[in-house]
Amino acid sequence: MKALIFLVFGLLSYFFSGQTYPTLDNDKLLLYYQTIHSAEKHIIQNEMREALSQYKTAFKMNAKPPAKDIYNSMYVAIELKDKDFANKQYEVMRCFQYPFEEDFLAKNKGIIAPKNKKCKNKLNTALIVKLDSLFELDQKYRLLSKGDYKKVQKEMTLGDSIASTRLLELIEKYGFPTEYEIGLAGIRPKFLHKFYFIIWHQSAGNAYSPQRVNFSPYLQKALNEGKIIPEYATFLMDLNNGTNFFITDAHDLRSKTNHVVLGEKVEYLECCYINKFYYPENRSPEQNEKIIQNFARINARRTKIGLSILDEMVQKGIHRAKNPNTPFLFPDARVRVQVITNEEAEKQFLIQYMKVK
Repeated sequence: MKALIFLVFGLLSYFFSGQTYPTLDNDKLLLYYQTIHSAEKHIIQNEMREALSQYKTAFKMNAKPPAKDIYNSMYVAIELKDKDFANKQYEVMRCFQYPFEEDFLAKNKGIIAPKNKKCKNKLNTALIVKLDSLFELDQKYRLLSKGDYKKVQKEMTLGDSIASTRLLELIEKYGFPTEYEIGLAGIRPKFLHKFYFIIWHQSAGNAYSPQRVNFSPYLQKALNEGKIIPEYATFLMDLNNGTNFFITDAHDLRSKTNHVVLGEKVEYLECCYINKFYYPENRSPEQNEKIIQNFARINARRTKIGLSILDEMVQKGIHRAKNPNTPFLFPDARVRVQVITNEEAEKQFLIQYMKVK
């Protein structure tokens, strides 16, 4: 009961917040992202022809589409055996130096035929080297700590301060880096550029390394220039500002596992569970009315900044969790792993979460 009361308080807190929230003021980009969300919706419904049509429409609006969209559209074309479009997108990803799996070409023999043409975009090698060195500094003491950050707090705080201020200098000098300048070599999962982690660690609520730089104004500018996708911009801005403008606890999607070892692949996952308040029958009439209003407000915020609505986000998460080998990447498909090792932990988990219907 306490957990549910806390959840309601968290959901209703938006009504009493006088803070302003960021928006995407570029109408052309807004339409682009709406079209991309339509394509992704078709993907999870296995409507590949419709998805490819939406991607082609979207790319006419954006001369430099994000790598995530190029990548997903390539795989849609592969499934449809549209060789021309698949190879066109493959060449773009190759020029980004994307680290394809070793067996990628073998798996797609007969569809992907590399031409290795000269790349149109030229990567900024000097900038790549500088960003990589800052990422190494950001990670150095986190890796040495093996999870015990208190042990290296002083060194980590100093490292974060240096990395964040130098990153700020690079952004002011070169603009906000994208795959068109720094490529995708050594990219983290879900197309997270390594320097994003430096911004991540400037969280307003970081208990181990106090915030030195708030990158929100630079993220807002980059968003409106199409240099960062809304999913990452909103996530990082919320972290930097200590806000939670675009998500609710009721949309918290989880998979269960009974065994996990740090650094190793999870052996068993059971998908999918969601907070009970996601379903109206688990709310009182008074709660239901207020929560529906709150969902509408948050969906309005999400739409104005180029995100998909909350329910579509959940559906992407379910699709990703139920299809772990799918090649498609949806950055807003958030599914947390819940480790449950005994009956009491299971009991407590099921107080707040239930199987997705």
